[in-house]
Amino acid sequence: MNKAIKIIIIALIAIVVIGAIYLLLSKKSEVAIEQGETTTTTTSASTAIDCKADSNCLSTNFLSCNPLDFKMEFVQPGSQYIITIIGKEGDKCHYLTQVINPDGSIFMGYECKVPLTEISLDTVKHFFGQDTGSAKDTQAQLEKDYCVALH
Repeated sequence: MNKAIKIIIIALIAIVVIGAIYLLLSKKSEVAIEQGETTTTTTSASTAIDCKADSNCLSTNFLSCNPLDFKMEFVQPGSQYIITIIGKEGDKCHYLTQVINPDGSIFMGYECKVPLTEISLDTVKHFFGQDTGSAKDTQAQLEKDYCVALH
């Protein structure tokens, strides 16, 4: 019986995490993309920092908008949560957040170009659903204003 309770608790935690990330990433974007506009930029793999699943590496480099790759396992076996910082584009930081299914397809994600002056530790907390109160509202508005949903 004790084992069954542990399984139920783990399942509930997984559902809450998936729900939080889904809500975080599923908000419809209000950013309009003009026809013919390129929405992604590629960088050489040799210039991007490989943070693996190190959130300290992500935080430190994201605040400077240094190109990086962050990958961690997601709730479903074989799925991944990926944050890719493309880098600075003028006065904006260009980055992608994605949840990738085990088959490699995109479950949900955003491409963002946020003014460097708006980037903060609250933004990093927002990636993981750890922001609260007015900081959460501010980050949700930034996401609406500067991000486009990936389909």
